[in-house]
Order: sequence, then C-alpha cells, then structure tokens
Amino acid sequence: MGLAYAKLLSDGMIDSLNTPVAHYYPEWQQGQKKNITIRHLLNHTSGLQNIKIATKEVNPAPDKIQLGLSASVVTKPGTEYSYNNKAVNILSGIVNKVTGKPIDNYLRDALFNKMDISDYHWGTDQKGNHGAMAGLQIHGYDLAKLGQLVLQRGSWNGEQLIDKKWIDAMLNKTPPNTKTYGLLWWRIPEHTNFVVGEEQINNMREADVPLKYISKIDSIKGEYDSQGSVVDAIMSQFDNRKQLAQFRKATLGQSVAPYGKSINGPIIGYKASGDGGQYLVVYPEENVIAVRMVQKNNGYNQQTDFFGNFPKMVYTLTNDS
Repeated sequence: MGLAYAKLLSDGMIDSLNTPVAHYYPEWQQGQKKNITIRHLLNHTSGLQNIKIATKEVNPAPDKIQLGLSASVVTKPGTEYSYNNKAVNILSGIVNKVTGKPIDNYLRDALFNKMDISDYHWGTDQKGNHGAMAGLQIHGYDLAKLGQLVLQRGSWNGEQLIDKKWIDAMLNKTPPNTKTYGLLWWRIPEHTNFVVGEEQINNMREADVPLKYISKIDSIKGEYDSQGSVVDAIMSQFDNRKQLAQFRKATLGQSVAPYGKSINGPIIGYKASGDGGQYLVVYPEENVIAVRMVQKNNGYNQQTDFFGNFPKMVYTLTNDS
C-alpha cells in the first residue's frame, strides 16, 4: 500500500500527501475530519478512534472502509501516533476512487506486470473492499522483488517506476513522536533497547489491567536488546496461547503496552512486518533484502514462530560474514 501511494504521487495522480481525505469522501467535510489528510492515514496520526486488536472490531466488519469512515475523532489529527488498522483501510478506497481500479488491479497494471509478479491474491471483505491493513498473499521471491524495488529507490530493469523522492518520502521519519516509522514502513535503528519498567507498570495500573497480569510483567522488569527477547520474556509468563490472548486483550484493548523502547544510533534499514512474524527487510548499505514468511495455521506457536529477532539476526549475519 505504501508503494501504491508512492506510485500515485510519482505519476501525478495524487497532488500531495496533504490532500484532505474529504476530497474523496465529501461526508468528511465537517468537524475535525475535514483536517485529516492522506499523510495522516499513512503514518497513523489520523486521530480516529482505535481498537488496536484487529480481531475484535476490524476483521469481523463486513465493510472495513465504512468502519473507518464512521469512526469518531478522539485526538487532533497529525499530533499523536497510534497504529490504526481501521484508519489505514480507508486508503484502499481512495486508490479505487483515484484510479477507478481496486488496489490489486491497480498494482498489477502500475507495478506488478513490469516486475513479473503474476501469482498473487488480495482478499476482500463482504462488501468487496480490499483491505489496506492486510490481505495480500504473495510468494516470498515476489515479496523480495518489492524489497529490491525499494533498495533501488524505485528503479526496475533500468526503468524508473517510482520517482526516487517518493521512495525517500515513504521511508523518512514522519510521525511526530516516533523515530521508527515512515509511511507504512518501519525504520530500523542501529540500536534499540526494549524496556519493561515502572512506566509500563503504572500505565497498566491506571488502565485497570488485572493485577494477575501486572504481577507477571513486574517480574520481568529490565532492559532487553531486541523486540524478540522482550516478547519471549513476556510469553514465558503464560502457559498457553489462550492465556496470552487474554493478556493481549487486557493490555492492547486498553491501549497500553507492556514494554517501551529506547532508540539509539542511526537508521540502518527498513522493514515491512506482518502479523505472526512475516518480514520483508531491506538494508541499503549492505545491499541486502531478506524475506521471512510463516503460515498462521492451527499448529502455529506464538512463542517459537513469531521470530521477532529476524531483522536483527539478518543484520548481524550480514556484517559478520
């Protein structure tokens, strides 16, 4: 979806990331919604009401775009970062309005055919909307091609498919209070410490997270050198997936996180991360693209299959070889 918008901008089909969403959905020409722009949807600063667990509200919705359009505004647009799948899905509807094509057909004609990507499927909701938050099924080697396109700053087989400036814009820091997010792409810093401390404990208390969960997190307080290691520590406190799911519901449902981040060092790479442990990682200086995919079936084990250390391990391996 980020590449689709970089392509739309490159081809002049969208004038600016600062174009109000109300330009495409006139019902938003009122209240604070009239101030929400395409940029705000791309960098999760729309201010729309947000339930972070997608399975609770977004996944069951028969019309995901209408769900996003109907959400109320709870914070001033452009001021706070809050990862929001409900808001992101609106981007799929805008693509259709701008191009007259659903996102899968637009990308087929604009990028995929030129990159020899043909065997893929993008799921829809009951209304026929293609989700922007998820839904693209694609082979690993074709996903790697998208990473190569980013690595080459929009160039493919000698043709500039996307203007370099829009690839750069997609990867640059954009939200006001996070260094590690661009426009639907994550930015990988050289060093990141993940902290479980009093701030997180207090936030959970104020959100009325059950004491049995707070005590588990309190027992693993400390600093961790990767997201994978802190996630492993959290998961070690639960005996099974059901208990872990209940914990996630109690914390994410209240918009509180059990750990925070301390960012150090320059940005060294970029990644697209999917639910369950899907990764597309790009390290420009090393000229490396890495893909990791996993199927979330009945045999999926969150503790072993999430593989949160994958991006860091790729970088370490590349620089040790």
